[in-house]
Amino acid sequence: MNKPKKVCIILRPTIKDEFKTVVLHLLRWFSKRNVTVCFSLVDKDKIKKYFPQMSFKDNDFCFPHKIADCDFLISLGGDGTLIGLCRQVKTKTPIFGVNWGRLGFITEFNAQSMYENLSKVLNDDYTLVKKPLYNVKILHNEKIIFKERFINDVVISRHDISRLFHLKVECESESLLQLAGDGLIISTPIGSTAYSLAAGGPVVHPDVEAMLMTPICPHGLLHRPIVVPNQFKIKVSLAPQERPVVLTVDGQVYHDIETGYQVIISRNKNENVYFIANEEKTYFHTLKEKFVHNLRS
Repeated sequence: MNKPKKVCIILRPTIKDEFKTVVLHLLRWFSKRNVTVCFSLVDKDKIKKYFPQMSFKDNDFCFPHKIADCDFLISLGGDGTLIGLCRQVKTKTPIFGVNWGRLGFITEFNAQSMYENLSKVLNDDYTLVKKPLYNVKILHNEKIIFKERFINDVVISRHDISRLFHLKVECESESLLQLAGDGLIISTPIGSTAYSLAAGGPVVHPDVEAMLMTPICPHGLLHRPIVVPNQFKIKVSLAPQERPVVLTVDGQVYHDIETGYQVIISRNKNENVYFIANEEKTYFHTLKEKFVHNLRS
């Protein structure tokens, strides 16, 4: 790989004074190394509002357009910022995830180690890890009315009054569950430490090729989390006469589900995301740090 010439920074939703200082230092740091910095197009108004002392041109905001022109992307926020970025990236452009949130479980780097590891990236001294993306789509009368990619999880639950409802779950065209409860989480291994874990699901190493189905407060003694191969296709539908529920994707995108709709979840065979790895920590180290010792940012 040639020396990086251009990077794109994706910012967390909220910008406070301390975070503004970090962004300004980062811009100056890259400038000294002759690396061009651009930002996400959705951050355009935010950037011009919080950094009025700097002049930004329209071509400073290229993402998601011309993303292939960038050598790598910097996710500067929490896990949510990184997860949202993963759904948008449709190239093999590597992602350098910096935790500026609370938990920071899937972001590889922290603020203290950011510049040291960015220097390694500029010197072509880094390792890439590939992680799979998954698809969820909603069908009605055999027509796709909603489609989204995800890396963490999809959740089917009530969005108004808290009341159990009934779901039918099929796996590989075979009836698997007639579930009554507060909902269902379908998680990737990366997402196994998120909502699924809080609902009683297992921790699954991200290298395991699987999907998890974790019932939320099931009204049945034998309804327990199930792990299936990620080449399987999962189909979920509401029982007849049920009130509408909501499908939430990665905790960030949602769509209503009604009786007669079918939700289909599957591994996206052709699309992956590529993370720049932090070689100084392992998955189990992070697991202990964040969940056993409860060391959150």
